[in-house]
Amino acid sequence: MIWLTRISFLETARDLGDGDLISTARWAYDRLHLAAFSEMPDGSESGFHPCDAMWEGHDLALAAYAQALCVESGYRGAPSPVSRDILKVAEMIQGVGDKFKMPDWIGDTDILRSHRSNMARRWPTAYGEKWGKIDKNWPYLWPAFVEGGWVLRLSKHDKDLMYSGARSLPSAILERIENV
Repeated sequence: MIWLTRISFLETARDLGDGDLISTARWAYDRLHLAAFSEMPDGSESGFHPCDAMWEGHDLALAAYAQALCVESGYRGAPSPVSRDILKVAEMIQGVGDKFKMPDWIGDTDILRSHRSNMARRWPTAYGEKWGKIDKNWPYLWPAFVEGGWVLRLSKHDKDLMYSGARSLPSAILERIENV
């Protein structure tokens, strides 16, 4: 899973706990490998996740995000085992002509707040007070690319939670979601 808590990749990396830092770098590497070779590094099947749509067409930006995680992990004294692999796959992707571009949604603070909300709810000890007072009942907001731009979507699980009342959003944000 990939979390974004801030616009800056390095600041997001600094927000993450050690375990989340390493597992997120691994997840990003797996997705980059899938993009480059059409298979997972271990040969397993890859199920679709909303994160896949989030980074579609922005593999080098995903590699930059993953490297920020690896830099922070190394700074903490636990170098990421996938750091070199991420660089190799990114070089290969760039070698076939992909250009670096940041996703247009990267500055959307509602996406960042939704990720903070979910992390604070799921892991209150690690993240509960990290960002101050936040609403912990937001669903994850996932950007997805569509012709002419991007839209916000909810996973099926979060849609079900929205209908049951276990998750909620302000109406101005709810109006932005394509698949409610």
